[in-house]
Amino acid sequence: MTAVVQAVVRELLPSEVAFFQEHGWAFLPGLIRPEAAAELEAYAARVTAEQSAYGKYAFQTDGAFSIFRRPDQSNTLARDIALSAAMGRNASRLLVGTPRVRLLQSTFLVKSGKDSGRPSGPTTYHQDFPAHPLDRSEMANFWVAVSRITPDMGSLRFYSGSRRLGSLGKCFIEPGDDTQNRYPRVREFTLSEPHAMAPGDATVHHGLTVHGAPENATSKQRIALSMTYFDAAARYTGAPFATMDGLGLKVDAPFDHPEYPMIAESA
Repeated sequence: MTAVVQAVVRELLPSEVAFFQEHGWAFLPGLIRPEAAAELEAYAARVTAEQSAYGKYAFQTDGAFSIFRRPDQSNTLARDIALSAAMGRNASRLLVGTPRVRLLQSTFLVKSGKDSGRPSGPTTYHQDFPAHPLDRSEMANFWVAVSRITPDMGSLRFYSGSRRLGSLGKCFIEPGDDTQNRYPRVREFTLSEPHAMAPGDATVHHGLTVHGAPENATSKQRIALSMTYFDAAARYTGAPFATMDGLGLKVDAPFDHPEYPMIAESA
């Protein structure tokens, strides 16, 4: 990988790492260079126009956002960013006791505008970790704006410190399935303000941090690139999971499979 490609992603500041450790999330302005974000936006626009959204997640996500999986497997820039040593270092610095990470997935997450014919509703509040067949919860989700996103387009909000509640169970299973309603204690934590995000700005949150997003109340499509990393030492529990079923993963063994690449050794 060239130095030019590596420079597309910046290193996290110590203050950002400290904020994440305290709150379970952080805002990362300019994580990716804006010209790279513009290239990703153009690619995402083609993908969303030409391909069908992934349809194997629980039904509750369907009206909130559309999922287009693994741009890192079909686009050189997305791959170079997602698998970069810089992203590996960033993720491992955030996750406690995690010197190496694997890429769990990359996705374009799309909220359609109100005039689209199929407008996106709110994303109910949830944790990411409980849905995954991993034996440990150290997981970091980087959520990158590939175009300008205003709060009324559905940028993420987080219950600061909520990861201290531990795993609260799966969401997106039943109608009205919202973690903050099932576990009222979540509301004891402070809900972050929504962010206005320039192209290349990002947020990152822990797999146990409760988060959600409002509907997209504008006529513009909201597109974010999500990249999720997890502890490279994690083991597969064998619980059903749409994108892992049929891959031949072994229960209680590490995720030694091309779908979950180990990120380059941190320098």
